Amino acid sequence: MELSQETSQHLRIKRSSKGDDGIVFAYLATKGQPQTDLACEAIRPYWLPLALKERGIKGKALKSVGQKAIAQLLQQVEVIRLECGLQVSEIPFGYSRGEVPFNTEVMKPISIPVSEVDDEEDDSDDDFAEDGGF
Repeated sequence: MELSQETSQHLRIKRSSKGDDGIVFAYLATKGQPQTDLACEAIRPYWLPLALKERGIKGKALKSVGQKAIAQLLQQVEVIRLECGLQVSEIPFGYSRGEVPFNTEVMKPISIPVSEVDDEEDDSDDDFAEDGGF
């Protein structure tokens, strides 16, 4: 039996405190949660569905991840809209239909354990936790 060795991925970001990114990092530092966790919570819904698709995830599993990611992104759009005092009609890209497709409860961050993906895998949902990992 061969044991696989788990590796970790690292991303280190350093920006000037005077630029937009530095302002965001300073803001995150005030939130009482590790900045790395907050940054990953922001990155995950934006990129995870695309990363999983590239790894071969498809069908119901990919759709579920996509739906949950979109819900989290739309929830953030609504937070930004309210905090900036914007009316729904002032939001670009067709969002102005007046339908908010999510509730105002805070959603749990996306967290999906991904096992090794076989290229010949069918559309089964076996690669994810029963709840889709959210």
